[in-house]
Amino acid sequence: MWESLSDATCCRSLVVVYERSCVLQIGFAADSSSGNGEAVSVDANKLMQGSVYQGVMKSGARKF
Repeated sequence: MWESLSDATCCRSLVVVYERSCVLQIGFAADSSSGNGEAVSVDANKLMQGSVYQGVMKSGARKF
């Protein structure tokens, strides 16, 4: 799935949240704010407060 998504879109990272937990984090990310080059885990609760998540929830785009 990741190969198809990254090849067909401009998507460079993917985070899957299930029941308020980050179950998958894959792709490319920006440098960490500490500047040490280390990967940073996603805080699922903070992610769900963000504008992208809120926009998807409001639009109903999550429904198949």
